[in-house]
Amino acid sequence: MVNTLFGINLTAVAGTAWSSEDKQAIQEAVWRVATRLASATNSSVWRGGGTGYLATTFKAVYGIRDNRQLRFHLDPHIVNNQIVNYGCYNCRPNICRTPKDPLKTGEPNEYWENDLVINGEQDCDCKPIGGYTHTVRSIEFASLWDNYDSKGSAVKQLRKVNNVIHELGHAFSARLDGKPKDAVHAHSTTIGNEEWRMESRPLGFYVGDVSKYGTMTWVQSPTVSDTEVFADMFLGWVYNKWDDTPSGRVYGQERARFMNARMPGWIRDAMRKP
Repeated sequence: MVNTLFGINLTAVAGTAWSSEDKQAIQEAVWRVATRLASATNSSVWRGGGTGYLATTFKAVYGIRDNRQLRFHLDPHIVNNQIVNYGCYNCRPNICRTPKDPLKTGEPNEYWENDLVINGEQDCDCKPIGGYTHTVRSIEFASLWDNYDSKGSAVKQLRKVNNVIHELGHAFSARLDGKPKDAVHAHSTTIGNEEWRMESRPLGFYVGDVSKYGTMTWVQSPTVSDTEVFADMFLGWVYNKWDDTPSGRVYGQERARFMNARMPGWIRDAMRKP
């Protein structure tokens, strides 16, 4: 029901399909984002307006119309533990999308990902995972990344939901022609990320599960860039969850202030666009 009311179009490459768990994660993510968007601008109205009001707000913010839905496209690399194709090209690590020789023309055989062999003979760290936002209404996924397999279904599902919310953060910034990520850049002395590794975290983001199984749940991207920082801050803002540890509390408070001060105006700007 959420997909129909909220203008979401789920597509997949031939021979693949969205799983019921992934569909559930998308619906929960869209619902959470819509609820936060509505409550940030007029909480007293949406509580009486119900689902219809949430859907109207979500579609207005993302510029969704009957003839231009928000598309989630699935192009997986692995299905049922079997390598099926190269998958979402932009869902690979940055190094895998960089020519080995920058002076060459950029043909596919010049890229690192061709160290990966289809049909099961070889795989590598260049395999695609997670999602990539092409435009405000076009998001492609190699997978909804559940991270680790041994922590339980609740954590895995949360990781999937947060993966979608993070990408919707990119789409929100794109709707405003990058204004939110530009604001992060201008404010980066207090909220910018420092280089970090998979087992560590930038300060200010919600910590949650501190084990390796919680890695990449509340900080979705290890890339240090304005656009990735904003998408992760969008995730924190949707849940209103920030770092409350002794070492990170001041950074969490600053990230919260940054988002709370700007999001209502940005939402209104998005809703005014055609």
